[in-house]
Amino acid sequence: MFIKSYFDRWNYTMLQRNPTSFDIKFLSGELNEKLKNARVQKVFSFIPGKRKENMEIHILLHIPSKGTHRLIISPGKIFLTKKPVVHDESSGNFALYLRKHLKSKRIIGIKQHNFDRVVIVEFEENYLVCELFGKGNIIFLDKEKNILAIRTRKIWSGRALTRGEKYIFPPESDSIFSVKKEEFAKMLKQSPKMIVAFLSAELSAGSQYANAICNMANIGKAEICSRLDEKQADSLFRQIKALTNAEKKPFVVEGENREILDFYPVKIPQAGKKQFKESFIDAVEAYCIQDCKMQEGGKAAEEEEKEVKKRDTILASQMKNKEKIEKKISKATNAINAIKQNYQVLEAILSDTNNALLKFKISEVRQKILTAKKTGKAGNINIIENIDEKTKEISFVIDGVKFKFSLNKTIEQNLALYYDELKKTKAKIERLAAVQKQQAKTVEKKHKKIKAKPVQVQKQWYHRFRWFFTSNNILAVGGKTAQQNEEVIKKYAKDKDLVFHCDIAGSPFVVMKTSQAKNEPTKEDLYETAVFSAVHSKAWRVGIGAIESYWVKREQVTKKAPSGEYIGTGSFMIYGKKNIIKTVLEYAIGFADRRVIFGPVDAVQKQTGKFIVIIPGDVPKTKLAKQAKEVLAEKLNKEEKEILRLVNVNDIENALPGLSGNLK
Repeated sequence: MFIKSYFDRWNYTMLQRNPTSFDIKFLSGELNEKLKNARVQKVFSFIPGKRKENMEIHILLHIPSKGTHRLIISPGKIFLTKKPVVHDESSGNFALYLRKHLKSKRIIGIKQHNFDRVVIVEFEENYLVCELFGKGNIIFLDKEKNILAIRTRKIWSGRALTRGEKYIFPPESDSIFSVKKEEFAKMLKQSPKMIVAFLSAELSAGSQYANAICNMANIGKAEICSRLDEKQADSLFRQIKALTNAEKKPFVVEGENREILDFYPVKIPQAGKKQFKESFIDAVEAYCIQDCKMQEGGKAAEEEEKEVKKRDTILASQMKNKEKIEKKISKATNAINAIKQNYQVLEAILSDTNNALLKFKISEVRQKILTAKKTGKAGNINIIENIDEKTKEISFVIDGVKFKFSLNKTIEQNLALYYDELKKTKAKIERLAAVQKQQAKTVEKKHKKIKAKPVQVQKQWYHRFRWFFTSNNILAVGGKTAQQNEEVIKKYAKDKDLVFHCDIAGSPFVVMKTSQAKNEPTKEDLYETAVFSAVHSKAWRVGIGAIESYWVKREQVTKKAPSGEYIGTGSFMIYGKKNIIKTVLEYAIGFADRRVIFGPVDAVQKQTGKFIVIIPGDVPKTKLAKQAKEVLAEKLNKEEKEILRLVNVNDIENALPGLSGNLK
């Protein structure tokens, strides 16, 4: 269950748009390009709402020169982000198993299996298979496709997802990418389905793209496949190919309050207000990140990101220097070996050259050597590459090894120079290794100094109202003032939404956004929203312990007053049946996932065992907030207490209902 927190702004809305097979084709290609050779740093899990079926796997990846990214795999979704998304500090067995076997492993590639909603992440020794259909699953395999670990064990006839079994991919189906024109026409004739359902299910197009194809072909999506004529079938097939061959132009669709409603990899007509993105990875992230619980975007996250960048920059510079030094070591070592193996020949050449310089100019000696090499009568002189007149150095090449002697020094002195160079460069390598070790310690210490802090998410349109999410993740929004009541009903209450209210002064109008919900509201959802409406009414202020609340359909709420009457701002007329719910006015304050949370007692209790209950009473809110913070702190461990200490007591006060209350 998701509970309102006025200062952490956690939004987990169970976004309903999951990537389709069409989306995954583009997304997997971009992920493969971006994440190839990325290395796993750690693996965590996160269970939104403490519901195991919602479990996410967070893989922290280091991308060379691009820093740390997080690959998040959740039911039906896979996306990449650099944002500081919160994970559970104590991960479950599956995440720990992946962490143990994937730490420091390199990603070889990422691909989509056929045209299915299956993404395969290949590592050096393993595969991670992400099944994104249905409730989703994650399967960890060895190179022989044996199942080593699995998030959720499942068994069907002919297919078993259990540890030790050979992994078998889901049955293949046709797709809009593979279907041929003749085959498509035949399938249409034989199908009794509506065209939108046929395209979505039989050809794995997904409802978004099935609707788009129908719109582009100017054919009603409810038309029955078998009743389409040849011209309509041709039109549909042309639009399928137009879609599959469309130029990649990723974008998101924005709502009226700039929330992200949808995402597409190619330009689609009738898609709404578009905001184009640089990549499809960015588009999917913009949508999915709304569903995530975020760390505080302040100093802790910024400092961690700076440390990552700083470490990468230093490491890159040190590696570059190390390569240069190693080349010098190799060059000096090869030169020493060549000199020792050809000592007598080199000594004779050096002696003969110096004797010649007593009679001739250095330029004349150089010319005589070059001439002798051209005629093929040079003998041992062939190993001489050149004589530099300015530096008075003679260059040699022996079996590809190049080195120089000073003509002013003996062979022993020249050899000693190479030994000195080798000694110096080896000392540099040792110093560099020491610096790298110290740098690693420094970065580690700085990471340890980054204290845990309360977390927050990006602002959403409903944050300026009273709001919470029900146990089934349905958003409920209520006004704080008469003006906000007016706005909530007129602007945000849509068809199919439910409206909650109490027949007592000061009660907010609370809109349950069932129009955006995946499932119908349960009795638990209705009761929670009724309580939410009641605790923020005048009933709390006057000390009433229980009160009736009710809900109606959106169309029952109107500003039309009976003749001769006037309805003021924030007030409405209700026509028709009122669905009465008896509520008990209790509110809870708890601590879960590094944040303070508020909500009905049962809701908070599902989130955490660390909570307190408040009821209507006479202790002023300012004093009550301080008391609540102190009593709650007694239930927390040392780290949690430090986080709670950083929470401003005014934030707790602002989140409490009414003007006063008591600890129960």
